[in-house]
Amino acid sequence: MFADDGGVAKVIREKRLDAAYHELTGFEGSARSITEVAYDWGFSSSTQFLRAFRARFNITPTDARQEGRALAIVNSGMSHLQARFADMAQRLSTMD
Repeated sequence: MFADDGGVAKVIREKRLDAAYHELTGFEGSARSITEVAYDWGFSSSTQFLRAFRARFNITPTDARQEGRALAIVNSGMSHLQARFADMAQRLSTMD
């Protein structure tokens, strides 16, 4: 059943890496060290995690965390900008 995907162990490992990536790029992972994230997702060492992460995503966990933080800044700026445009649109609609 999992032969086309590389076997059960590979599928599980990729799911764990995906979850770690999501945690590192999201707000909830920002306070925890990369080593803590690695251990919590079942990796026996930060070196093992680094190799597997780089092989799967072609970036390091540190790079992923930085990308997540940069995206959060952009998104918060966009949310602020969207709120300002919504406010302006509402003001303009009440002027009619």
